[in-house]
Amino acid sequence: MLRPLALLLFAALPGFAATLAVKPTHSPPVIDGVLNDAAWADAAHDDTFRQVYPGDGADPTERTEFWVTFDRDNLYVAIRCHDSAGAAGVRATSMQHDLANGSDDVVRIVIDTFNRHSDGYHFGLTAAGSRLDGLIENKSRDNDEWDGLWHGHATIDAGGWSAEFAIPTKSIAFNPANSTWGFDVVRTIRRKQENLRWANHVRARSHFSLADAGEIEGLTGLHQGRGLEIKPSASVSSRTDPSPGEKDLEFRPALDVFWQVRPSLAATLTLDTDFADAEVDERQVNLTRFPLFFPEKRSFFTQDASLFTFAGLREDPLPFFSRRIGHRARQRQRRNVATTAKVHAAILPRTARFPEIPLSDGR
Repeated sequence: MLRPLALLLFAALPGFAATLAVKPTHSPPVIDGVLNDAAWADAAHDDTFRQVYPGDGADPTERTEFWVTFDRDNLYVAIRCHDSAGAAGVRATSMQHDLANGSDDVVRIVIDTFNRHSDGYHFGLTAAGSRLDGLIENKSRDNDEWDGLWHGHATIDAGGWSAEFAIPTKSIAFNPANSTWGFDVVRTIRRKQENLRWANHVRARSHFSLADAGEIEGLTGLHQGRGLEIKPSASVSSRTDPSPGEKDLEFRPALDVFWQVRPSLAATLTLDTDFADAEVDERQVNLTRFPLFFPEKRSFFTQDASLFTFAGLREDPLPFFSRRIGHRARQRQRRNVATTAKVHAAILPRTARFPEIPLSDGR
């Protein structure tokens, strides 16, 4: 019992973190779930995982190893999940996006691009190939309503299963002058209910905890692009029996614009925002006299949504509920515009953030 205890004590010390020095590749891997690309032969590699559950700091029962490399446009990660039972031991049942059903083997990567232990991203793949992604807010809280543009693939073979990730640098915010990112890899072996982590070995803390993540060093020459994202959308409504003043056919265009002006300054704008660019809400049956709660799914409002949270509340009572923006009485003004701006300023080792202020003329 001394070895796990000593490991946890050292992990809690300031400055003690798993570290991996990465280097760029000149031959990007093909993201097909097969780890036979030349890029992985020269990529940074590690396999020092520890159990978090059921054993607290114990040796894993199955070996896990991963590789990290990059080029100017993408961060590449490969994970090999060995399994002594072969393909029969791998649980792979669902392909539904962002479905954490507790029945599949899964791997996740946690990234803190600014390395300030505040906000980050997580990406995951199940053994069946289902993709999981989201934001990490307020140091450790996940927001899976965010959907980024990235590539991933998983394959199962006689020795276990493998996963490959390619995360475009244009899909995430980062500071090109910062060559060190927070990073962690998490694996769940479903048939054993075993959870393994590379850096964060503290069972009491979420695997999304950015303060407990390790680091990858040497990320230089990354290309962020213009930092401009434009998302037009539209919706068409048809009414068979319109009320007085309503049209039988209504067309509503909408526009979202995101501009990463610089690493410490971002601006977003939404015009006539609606749900045309968001997935449909999950169907719920309400047998009470209280209204149902549906989470915000529009990307304009999910980005940096943590700035409007209070005391960790996710549902009622919410001090600010963005889904009411865009819903207006029919007799009121039709046009609905909202803008936000965000500024980061570093003060010694701490970070100060000025919150977003949404403005709407269609209250």
